[in-house]
Amino acid sequence: MIFTTLLLAALHATPAPGANVQSEPYMHAQRLVDIGDGRRLNIYCIGAGSPAVIFDSDAEVGSGTLPWSRVQPAVARMTRTCSYDRAGYGFSDPGPLPRTSDAIVGDLRTLLQRAGVPPPYLLVAHGIAGLYASLFAARYPNDVAGMVLVDPSTAGEEELLSTEYPKYAANEQQRLATMRDCGDDPTRKQCLQTPGPHALAPAAWRDPASELASIGEDGAELDSALHGYGAMPILILTALDESKKTEASMGATSAEVASVQGGWTALHDQLAAQSTRGADCVIAGAGHAMQIDKPEVVIDAIRQIMTLIPTEEKPSCAAWPSPRPSATPH
Repeated sequence: MIFTTLLLAALHATPAPGANVQSEPYMHAQRLVDIGDGRRLNIYCIGAGSPAVIFDSDAEVGSGTLPWSRVQPAVARMTRTCSYDRAGYGFSDPGPLPRTSDAIVGDLRTLLQRAGVPPPYLLVAHGIAGLYASLFAARYPNDVAGMVLVDPSTAGEEELLSTEYPKYAANEQQRLATMRDCGDDPTRKQCLQTPGPHALAPAAWRDPASELASIGEDGAELDSALHGYGAMPILILTALDESKKTEASMGATSAEVASVQGGWTALHDQLAAQSTRGADCVIAGAGHAMQIDKPEVVIDAIRQIMTLIPTEEKPSCAAWPSPRPSATPH
């Protein structure tokens, strides 16, 4: 799946209702913050207020701050917002391998401290970054006021995919091998199919590959660290779009896709249940990159959590009524 091609096409398409698209600030470094060991991470903060909303992206070549260009400007009208490039992404320096959740959470905590972004934080994370946000909130619960997790990875994902989709392991190994090859030599033909200003940087391939290879270890780390989120308001947005799920699954049958979707929703339900104020909302017609194809849903979810933080109310899925797929029993 060539994420950058899809991303650039989507960002130049007609904006979704309510989306405020300002791509230009995401096309160059905004503020490079020294986090130690001679490394700098790029962070882009706009707006004012508290809690600060912190955006983090999935593990894809060409990702980083750019996928939030349809969401961050709108949220910045409510409070302070910061998107950033993880190590090896966008304009940030590469990080030491392996790129585990432990390393990434440490980087983010140092970045926010040195950039002068004080807690409390509302963490907004997409895909694999859902693991990182979940671990950050488990380790530093006093710093996190709430979370919005956009079709996030979580503990148990690898087992689910390996069980319900027999081709998963082989396809994932092939994908990682290609990414590692591009990390060794980004001028290879298969690497040049990915456009964008960072595709020729070895770290743009190497660091995401290391993150993806560490996802099983990251899930175990989260399981070990997580003892519940108390009453932290958490809203999980689960994508439900069978056509896009089939495409992203690299040849999975419709039955396998339906089974994975049911198990995926169940994992999200389990994560939401770690808080007495957690909810998992299934968003019909949404692709995995919901902040791009349905940015208004993500904006509304953030607005809802912002409203609920000072209350004792639980998040609601009433704005997005949708049938819930069921997990296949084994």
